[in-house]
Amino acid sequence: MKNSKIAGLLTVLLIVPLLIVACDGSKKEAESPPVEDSTKTAATGNVSSCPTECKPNETCLNGVCTPFVSGEEGTTPPPQEETPVAVPTLFKTLSEDIRRVTDIKIDSTNNKAYLTTFDGLMSVDLATRQVTTVVTTDKLTGLQLAPGGAYVTTDTPRNGLKYVNFETKEVTVVSGCASIGLAKGLALGPGKVYVMTNTGREDVKVCDLTAGRVTAIGASSISTPAKIALSTDNSKLYVITSEGPGGGSAGGGLKVVNLATLEVRRLLRLGQASDMVIANNKAYITTDNGNTRGLKIFDFSNNRATEIDGISRAKKIALNGNRAYILKEGAMVVVELARNSVVSSTSIESNSSTALAVDNDTAYIGTWDNSFDLKTVQLSTREVGSVGGISHPTAITLSGNKAYVATFTGSVDRPRAQHDLKTVDPETGDIQVVPGSLGNGQAVAVGPGNIAYIAAPAGLYSWNLTTGREGFLPPPAIGNSRGMVLSGNTLYLATSMMADDNDITTKDLKILSLDSLTGLVNRIVDVSGIHGASHLALANNKVYISTVYDGLNIVDLADGNRVTNMGIDFSSAGPIAIADNKAYVGTSDGIKVLDLANLNEVVATIGVSGAEAIATFENKLYVARGDSGANSLQIVDLAKDNSVSSLEGVKMANAVTVDPVNKRLYIGTSRNLLIYSIGGAPQP
Repeated sequence: MKNSKIAGLLTVLLIVPLLIVACDGSKKEAESPPVEDSTKTAATGNVSSCPTECKPNETCLNGVCTPFVSGEEGTTPPPQEETPVAVPTLFKTLSEDIRRVTDIKIDSTNNKAYLTTFDGLMSVDLATRQVTTVVTTDKLTGLQLAPGGAYVTTDTPRNGLKYVNFETKEVTVVSGCASIGLAKGLALGPGKVYVMTNTGREDVKVCDLTAGRVTAIGASSISTPAKIALSTDNSKLYVITSEGPGGGSAGGGLKVVNLATLEVRRLLRLGQASDMVIANNKAYITTDNGNTRGLKIFDFSNNRATEIDGISRAKKIALNGNRAYILKEGAMVVVELARNSVVSSTSIESNSSTALAVDNDTAYIGTWDNSFDLKTVQLSTREVGSVGGISHPTAITLSGNKAYVATFTGSVDRPRAQHDLKTVDPETGDIQVVPGSLGNGQAVAVGPGNIAYIAAPAGLYSWNLTTGREGFLPPPAIGNSRGMVLSGNTLYLATSMMADDNDITTKDLKILSLDSLTGLVNRIVDVSGIHGASHLALANNKVYISTVYDGLNIVDLADGNRVTNMGIDFSSAGPIAIADNKAYVGTSDGIKVLDLANLNEVVATIGVSGAEAIATFENKLYVARGDSGANSLQIVDLAKDNSVSSLEGVKMANAVTVDPVNKRLYIGTSRNLLIYSIGGAPQP
């Protein structure tokens, strides 16, 4: 009886909402909502009725995610949108090998510096320090920015004056001016380009951009010009020349050319003139003489010259505010012009300074020094850095918000080198040198106590990154160190040592226990039975070691460091990575894939040979091959039958690692360090 009453009440509750009382008091049926077709619901699923989103192979039926059953009516899977493949996007180029800078000009409108080098024209973003090659062309010697591009001079027998279009990247010979050969600098005036030449008879030539013809200036009175500059009203051309034999009118000095009459007069006699800036109705001139008066200031208002003491072998000069910045052998000197006195000198570790530009708080110095051909000096702190200071990265590791990069700088048997471990801030592009650090690192790790460890041919080195103090474990304690993995306070190190009888040792894995506070080595354990270790990886409380002679070895840490040799000839096994319960070993004939549950056989071979480093992230392998072609960095998609693609534009990649938190791919090449955004949209 009770149940029947409840049923009746429910019936009333269901009927009442279907009745609406009209304004006139009459009653009419409410419009019922459309009823879904049950077969349609079963076929397509009602996702909104399920508490959670169903998987791609499920549909929502009656509020429950139900697997599709092929062939059954009402279980046809809904169309699935294909997820777009996340292509690595270049996030930042932190450095590039800039070879032999000859001139620097700063464009404050776009916050860039432009450099002429022996490899072409380059630009540097002054905010990020990113280096971009604008064009690759002949040996460039001089530069003047112009609307839409730049005029450049070249040290080539023909066509010494050219124009670079920044938008099209085209390099063209200036019309009518092809007769200008070996050129070494220029000045740009309205409708004319003034060029210093170096073609037998060194003089100044004028290229008329409107008429398309070349005229020589001062063929008998201007020789060995070092720098030219226009007056502010473009009516005069100032030239400094070095002293010639016999002196006289052709001797060195500051000379002025009246551009209306082409008359040449000498205003000041000079020795080895090197550079000049015209400003404040004065000429600021440096000389490369041996005396200590390497800066001369000539005042055009009274034709008087002032010499500044304390500067010798001056090569380049730039003005910024009321200060002059002068490059000399091994240093940058600052002169306070209000007092005409030297106020500071900063060592730049270069005797081959070739160009100088100053912008706000930074001086940019071009040199002809190996891999560090663009240096920087922060004017407020006098801190010296470099753009292009990461050449030949060999190993990269991440710690905190920085990348630590080891570089190769010479022969493997060289015991020491300078400035070979660098820290990189990927957000700002800031590059810092770890002073006095070892070169030719094969692996790098940062551990407890803020200690950086470098595995190198000469052994294992360490630096306290806080205090700058160095430590070293020399042979025979630790010999030729190659691969390295840091886990907590334990360092696993693959080495290749020679025994006393000159046979290769079978103790090529060392386990170092580190002090948790200081990072110092407390104990070293040699693991016997490993022959020719090259690379290693850590997973499942085991160390997986690829060797040159014995293929894959496994050290079970939980079983007293028991060593198992898998007996598979890997043909010079190289880098190894562990992902999804599989081991991926780079060899000379491909990447060998082994299932960790059954390591007795190779289950697949991926056609990427010559791997030098392997990183894994989200079902992909990133393989650095060191190849000079377009396939130097290859991507293996493990979710798509190990399909292989190449990362466009990356050449000579020899180191690779992944930042899984920020989804960034770090690639070390023979010339630079690249950072790519992976696994999603490009980072800002």
